[in-house]
Amino acid sequence: AEYMGRTLSLGMRTSMLSVLALLSAVVLAGDETKTIEELITQHGFVFEGIPVRTPDGYICQMHRFHRAEGAKKGPVLLQHGLFDSSDAWVVNYRDRALGFILADEGFDVFMGNSRGNKYCLEHEKFESTQSEFWDFSWDEMAAHDLPAYVDTVLGITSASKLSYVGHSQGTTQMFAALVSQPEITEKVELFAALAPVTYIAHTESPLIQAAAKMRVDQLVASLGVQQLLPNSQFMESVMPWFCTNSFFSWMCDSVLHFMIGYNKEEMQQDRMSVYLSHFPSGTSTKDLIHWAQGVRSFSGGEDKSDFRQFDYGSDENMKRYGSETPPLYDLSKFPHQTTHLMVFSGGVDKVANPTDVDRMIADLPTRPFWNVFEGYDHLDFMWGQNAHQDVFPAIVQQLNERWTAKSLAATSKSGSSDGWTGTFSFTSAMVVCAAMFATVSASVVAFVVIRKRRIQKIPLVQKQDLEQTLLV
Repeated sequence: AEYMGRTLSLGMRTSMLSVLALLSAVVLAGDETKTIEELITQHGFVFEGIPVRTPDGYICQMHRFHRAEGAKKGPVLLQHGLFDSSDAWVVNYRDRALGFILADEGFDVFMGNSRGNKYCLEHEKFESTQSEFWDFSWDEMAAHDLPAYVDTVLGITSASKLSYVGHSQGTTQMFAALVSQPEITEKVELFAALAPVTYIAHTESPLIQAAAKMRVDQLVASLGVQQLLPNSQFMESVMPWFCTNSFFSWMCDSVLHFMIGYNKEEMQQDRMSVYLSHFPSGTSTKDLIHWAQGVRSFSGGEDKSDFRQFDYGSDENMKRYGSETPPLYDLSKFPHQTTHLMVFSGGVDKVANPTDVDRMIADLPTRPFWNVFEGYDHLDFMWGQNAHQDVFPAIVQQLNERWTAKSLAATSKSGSSDGWTGTFSFTSAMVVCAAMFATVSASVVAFVVIRKRRIQKIPLVQKQDLEQTLLV
């Protein structure tokens, strides 16, 4: 009877979800139900899904798109934030989503996906139902996922370098990679960091605060929960329905505020149902634990958290790192000579708190390009209604300037790279100059002769004056 009761209860819940999903499908017939390929190709872009294998065995989908006539400019790699996926760059309107804006500008757009989200649930050895699959945090994303994406993009495009735009945890990965992996520094020429997260002592994110101070992360892990906030039928189909219902719309606000944070005045409110049909996309519990450690670990007082690798405890740390404490990611080693950094932060960001961003900027070897948007919260840099006017133009301008400079340099190099061609060009120029000199000289001589002849017919006094003038 107990078994039948549980089965009946499960069946009722499943049926209720199915009914709500059906209602949602009827009500939401727009971008809420589209795949990422459909979101992109509906605007006429060419889409490609590229499987990328990481050195430690994960198989993730990287998404690429460009204009139908092909990409005229270089590659740009976009990397999403915590709980997110590549969908984040294309769920806003075409003229407001950074992915579309870059593709319209002629760039070759690539979008990575972090292990554990809906596009990265395969492994060479493990199934996603096994605990071994979920044994990762953003450490592994920085050490393995990011370099694999960078190398894949450069291999496909035959480019020597790429530009990178990260949001939230996407910035964390690149900061960690650039200061700890010298081999990647020569491959990334531009790094635009949206709502950057390195230090996190002052975060006001309810989820991260709960994980850090109430030890919710450890409780969840002790219960055997390995996957956190995965993409699900409820979130994908039912939550958007609540967003379009005026009575339940508060639920959408609550979900986003609890997980990440956004400013309602800045957010593109009429796209909330679309955003929550594609977000969240999942990560590992260990990933959240790593963020909680960032809040709990202090150096020099309670106002300074560390930017460190995962803390396994002193004994395991000694085995893995050779020290009782995890190694620091030293921001003073940022490769400013090879990678141009642009930072865009929010004045009311609940995750990337302004105090923590200030410290990050201070610890860099040189002050980067840095814009602070006072009314921006964490998600406003991705889905805000004004980001396409406030934030993205500076990134596009920098990308275009760099592409123009590279194009001019390539043209100049191709015109003088061949020694014979350079000699021929110089010789030709000398011949042309000689010919021009001869022509001008002949013209001057002819002019003097003609004037001399005319002077002969002029009275003596006028003749002497004119000759003097001509000599002058």
